[in-house]
Amino acid sequence: TTLLNTTSSLRRPDTRETPVPLPTVPFGSHSISRLTIGGNPFSGFSHQNPQRDREMLDYYTVDRIKQTLRDCEQAGINTCCLRVDAHIWRMLREYRSEGGKLQWFAQMGGESPTHEANINQAAANGALAYYIHGGVIDALYEAGNLDRVRQLVDLIHAKGMLAGLAGHIPEAHRWVYDARRFPRGLLLQLRERARRQGRALRSRRHTSCRRGHPAHPEALHRLQGHGRRSSALA
Repeated sequence: TTLLNTTSSLRRPDTRETPVPLPTVPFGSHSISRLTIGGNPFSGFSHQNPQRDREMLDYYTVDRIKQTLRDCEQAGINTCCLRVDAHIWRMLREYRSEGGKLQWFAQMGGESPTHEANINQAAANGALAYYIHGGVIDALYEAGNLDRVRQLVDLIHAKGMLAGLAGHIPEAHRWVYDARRFPRGLLLQLRERARRQGRALRSRRHTSCRRGHPAHPEALHRLQGHGRRSSALA
């Protein structure tokens, strides 16, 4: 009989690998991995059908979401892009209390009574950045309401977060970009141009694109990159 005077030989070896950080890019004062994780499945947004939405909600319990985020950390990802709703920030509270370290870039959610309330909730729950939902930006662009964009961005900055926007219309991003380049005295011209383009956009969506037009695939590539959506943080 062999007597063991230590229990170290009875412990199972730790087979977890040390996370290897992915390449990062600077975002303001923060550094984010070039690969991040989004959260549509966590909140039941399949963009396919209601049945798939329900399947996602049933599968992604809080425990499974937290494990997914831990797996991301292990793979070298350091940032998650999740919407602002009670389901997500409750999960994030547990995840952080258990040692989770992913940075949170918040997407505007729809459950709050106002956009301002949603921004305040993101800041109160530790978001480093906040971007306005693409559907909201699309609607503001078609209405030519640049003042509302400015109000929301100013509030996001006032709360200490990076501000950004998402969108499904390339011209909307150019609209906001131009507004940053030109003096406020020229904004009336930009608003009127946005209104004209917004009206034309609805009739253009189901027609073929003219070569060299901003909606042409080559111009889309220049404005948006390879993806169908884009977001710009500043």
